[in-house]
Parts: sequence; structure tokens; C-alpha cells
Amino acid sequence: MIAALLLALAAATGSSSTGSSTTEAPPFHIVHPESLARQAGQVAAAAPAVLESLTRSLGAPPLPPTTLYLISPDSLELGGPDAGAMPDWAAGIALPSEDTVIIRVDRVGAWRQRQLIGVLAHETAHLLMYRAAGPGAASMPGWFREGVAANLARDGEWLDFFYLWVSSIPSSPRPLADLSAGFGSGASPVMVRAAYAGSYSFVRHQMQAHSPALAARVLAGLRQGLEFDAAWSAATGASLAAAESAWAASIRGRSRWAAILTSAGTLWAVVTLMVVVAWLVKKRRGARVMERWEQEDPFE
Repeated sequence: MIAALLLALAAATGSSSTGSSTTEAPPFHIVHPESLARQAGQVAAAAPAVLESLTRSLGAPPLPPTTLYLISPDSLELGGPDAGAMPDWAAGIALPSEDTVIIRVDRVGAWRQRQLIGVLAHETAHLLMYRAAGPGAASMPGWFREGVAANLARDGEWLDFFYLWVSSIPSSPRPLADLSAGFGSGASPVMVRAAYAGSYSFVRHQMQAHSPALAARVLAGLRQGLEFDAAWSAATGASLAAAESAWAASIRGRSRWAAILTSAGTLWAVVTLMVVVAWLVKKRRGARVMERWEQEDPFE
């Protein structure tokens, strides 16, 4: 009887014996430790507006009841095995087939993770794209999934594009394939950053060239059973190969070298070189002075 009363009390307060709490923001069922109650409240308050905007932008059907785990290093067990398998650089992961999102709150604010609500928007976009594409979801390339989500969550920043411009992607004959490869398990950290930035850049370039509704149109084609390339052509009136070539040309040449030459890394390399040269000149000058002193001994 006492155990039953304790369980009923835990359910009424939104807490469990494991130390987790729940916050409702339909369709999100937010599971979190007590220590993240403030962040859960922020997510719950922002979720309706984020969901409405993304659903409209993607032409997606409503989300079903979805579990959102907010976790930190001392509460990884709440998110199950997938939480422990997240890459070191990721603050969030979406599991569309399970109607689940996991967010590592301790990683918010690091690279590419602008703020908690931005991570929420990015991962929610993945869930909605999966549902909007229907049976065609599996054919979405990595650059499309990440490029659309990054644009809707406004993830791009200058440093990301520097990694793109100094990578091999702008010179590649197949840059889109390289972007998708950058999301593979064996990709280096630099290529991961370049892949995210390149995906954002390509999708942004095409949205500006065609329509802000580009993603919704492609997803509609996938939902109707078209292959991805055919869905792209139907949405843009041009082939994906032509779009790839136009974008690749836009990130080569002057803009690429301007990014390299004006980067902080290049600046510090130049400063270091100047210091080394100054030291060598000073050392050589000192050697000449010592040689002259030896030749002109004033005490002889």
C-alpha cells in the first residue's frame, strides 16, 4: 500500500524514483533530471512556435507524441544507449523512427550549437523531414538532411565557412558526394565541420536561386514516390548536377582565397614568421657587433 502511494505521488509530481522529471509540451514529452528543470521550461515555452514554423516551412504533417530527453554527463542513462553513442561534437541527435530527440545540454554553446532552442529546432527539423518525405525518407542524402535543418535552425557562421574553404571540397569534381562522406563515421573533425558548413551553404545557395520553399517541394516529391534526383529536378526545374556545378563555382576563386588570407590562422602564421625573421636579423646583427668588438679592442 505504501509503495502504491509513493508511485502515485511520483506520477502526480512528474518525478520518478530514478531522479528524473517530466515536462509536457505536446507533442513533446520532455524527460530530464531535476537539475535541468530550468532548461526544460525554456524548451517547453519555445516548442510551440518552433514546431509551427518548421512544420509550415517543410510542409510536414504534425508530429506524433515525441519523447525529448534533456541530459547532462551525470544523467546519460536517461537517454539510453543512443545518448552514449553520440559523437563528441554533437549536442543533439534525432531518432525519427523512434519519435525521439536527445539533447546534451552540457554541449550547448560549443561549435555549431548556438543555443538550446537552436539545437531543438535543428533536431525537430530532422523529425519533420522524415515524416514529410514519407517512403522517400531513406533516399535523402546527408547534405540535404543537414543543410535543410541547419538553414531552418540558422546554424551557419563565419568560422564554419573557413573550414569549408580550406578543405578539398571546393576543388572536388563531386562536392556533394564529399559533403555526404563528411558525415560518415570515419570522417576527420575538419571534414565534419566542412561537411556541415558546405551543406548549409549549398542549400542556402539553392533556396536563394529558386525559392525558400525549396525543401518543402523536394520533400513533397519524395512523398509522391520520386527518386531524390527526380524530386530535386521537379522542385527546381534544373538537374542536381547543374546546381552542384553552379554552387561549386560560387565557392571557388576570390572568395575562397579571401577567407584563407584573412583568417585568424593565417594572421598568426604571418605574425610568427615575422617574429622569427626579426629574431634571425637581430641575431645576425649581434654577431656582427661582436665581430667588430673583437677587431676593435679599445683596451689594446
